[in-house]
Amino acid sequence: MVKTVRIVSLSAGTIGEPFVAHEVKIGVKRLEDMGLRVSFGAHALKGRDYIKAHPEDRAADLIEAFSDPDVDMILCAIGGDDTYRLLPYLFDGGRLQQALCDKVFLGFSDSTINHLMLHKLGLKTFYGQSFLADVCELENDMLPYSRHFLEELITAGRIREIRPSEVWYEERKAFDESQIGIPRIRHANRGFELLQGAPVFRGKILGGCLESMYDIFNNDRYPDTVSLCGQYGLFPSPEDWEGRILLLETSQEQPDPALYEKMLLALKRFGLFDRVAGVLAGKPMDEKYAEEYKKLLVRVIDRPELPILFNVNVGHATPRCIIPFGVPAVADAEKQCIRFEYPEDYSCRESELSPALLEELIRLSEDWEAENSCRGYRRNEAADIEGNRVFLAEEGEETVGYLFGHRELAKNASSVMPDGTPFFEVEELYVKPRLRSRGIGQALFRFAERAVAGEADYILLSTATKNWKAILHFYLEELGMDFWSARLFRKVEKP
Repeated sequence: MVKTVRIVSLSAGTIGEPFVAHEVKIGVKRLEDMGLRVSFGAHALKGRDYIKAHPEDRAADLIEAFSDPDVDMILCAIGGDDTYRLLPYLFDGGRLQQALCDKVFLGFSDSTINHLMLHKLGLKTFYGQSFLADVCELENDMLPYSRHFLEELITAGRIREIRPSEVWYEERKAFDESQIGIPRIRHANRGFELLQGAPVFRGKILGGCLESMYDIFNNDRYPDTVSLCGQYGLFPSPEDWEGRILLLETSQEQPDPALYEKMLLALKRFGLFDRVAGVLAGKPMDEKYAEEYKKLLVRVIDRPELPILFNVNVGHATPRCIIPFGVPAVADAEKQCIRFEYPEDYSCRESELSPALLEELIRLSEDWEAENSCRGYRRNEAADIEGNRVFLAEEGEETVGYLFGHRELAKNASSVMPDGTPFFEVEELYVKPRLRSRGIGQALFRFAERAVAGEADYILLSTATKNWKAILHFYLEELGMDFWSARLFRKVEKP
């Protein structure tokens, strides 16, 4: 549960200007009324000119927010257009990585770049709202749809599902004190629109503001965006996009169709649309160019089988949901729902190894024969081999996955494991196909690692699969394994 919020100005320094003081006052009171303690980064309120001139101080505020043990949530004040300039001050010397810990990070617009920075370091983040644009809304309260998601994030630390808003709002033309309590103009919302592809698709979501991502490939806005972002490897590799859902939404600049097409083509040349499992497109502000954007998405992507879901209430059109990045998601156009699945939804336990259980696991994984060139465990002998252990993942009373392995002592001395080093070798890690990409495999691996920590110094994995490239990212990045002697390994984390 979030108790303390730190507001940071990582892009524009608007919240430090006198002309928004009434909005900041409203926003702070709303957060406090939600039971939160509110603090600001040391430089967050110094105004636009100072923030523009001092990217090093913006970076320092982010590092300090992650370092402060009393801060539970980091909330971006607003977007902007040059947060990429923080890269050297965050990544040189591993400054941000050394401070990084598991906290809620929320922002959108130019904060897309901050999300990519944190994704590069392995942190799951939340996209969709900011302090000034959402919490400081001039109506008598936050817009109900936006407030719902912020309250869920604060109380639960996660978002369970997203459904369309019943209404959408025209953007305000003025934000001065005379607008306090003045309601926005409302319109009925159409809901999620499937432009093409299967109505149900899944993957971990990543992306954000299209203009911010385009700037990584183009110097039209600033002359050094391409070189600086390239130097620090900001944009995820094509392999990292494999199987993900790409989120695209457009800013308050409301790019005309020609620019929208140009930006999509830049992502296409990178190979993004050949890798992702689907596309989520946000509603444009005031629905400007919505019909043109829909046609361009279909024509430019030019992959009729790739699902494209349009009109998601995220980004620069109000109201705004909050989308978790790095969490397995299922988008369902028919049910008008984007659902997020968490490993803790499934229970893991160790089970006594017996011939009957082995036969049950064999039946469970019959579909695996088509994917693998050999089976990992020795079916007939497994129950009799000392050190064999099996761990199950369950949804209710149904077994949905398992991890099977055994303990050994290292032979043939090496720099990694001298003779006699105890290790646990994972021979099979299996999850039912319909439930893959939901974090179950990772939960099983972590559970097994904790269980064997008292008797093994390393955990190893041997695998024979035709789909090796597709799972390599899972083992190397998500499980933190490395290569040794043609196998994957990692040092066991001791309790």
